[in-house]
Amino acid sequence: MLTDLSRMEQVRAARILVGSLDVPWLVLTHASRGPAWGAMYERGATLVLPDSTGLDATGELVADLARGWLPDLSRRERRQLVHAWHRFESDRSEMEARLQKLSDREEEVLQQLHDGVAVRAIAEQSEVAETTVRSQVKSILRKLEVSSQMAAVLAYDEIVTDSIDPDLHRVS
Repeated sequence: MLTDLSRMEQVRAARILVGSLDVPWLVLTHASRGPAWGAMYERGATLVLPDSTGLDATGELVADLARGWLPDLSRRERRQLVHAWHRFESDRSEMEARLQKLSDREEEVLQQLHDGVAVRAIAEQSEVAETTVRSQVKSILRKLEVSSQMAAVLAYDEIVTDSIDPDLHRVS
């Protein structure tokens, strides 16, 4: 299977497919080694590789899988990747719950910050004092349990765009 796995929708669909057929799965993906790979291993993928793997190497691996040969992937490595998937799912669920705690106004401010609007401009557009918007931002940070405006925007982005940020979730 060749798949991107950079969005949760793609990971969910690939998990359904991999889990539905009891065959050796070789998953080639553009996603960095991390939670999405763990999601595939958890559902029964035999091997997950970057889509940059050459055609000859891919052909050899498919032939090996067809002969029943399983590639050498340590149990420890698989466990780490599956654990990264579970941690990612848990963190994502927690952040979704925290986002639900935002008031409509706080969510509106966070959306504007996400869109790149500065605090001063948000205040001017809303016809409120800049200190009011800064108070709303502080409340957003507290409710999302993050320490910076950038962290709040990144968390919001990951949830609303349904993405898995490879830089935030890479596993070595």
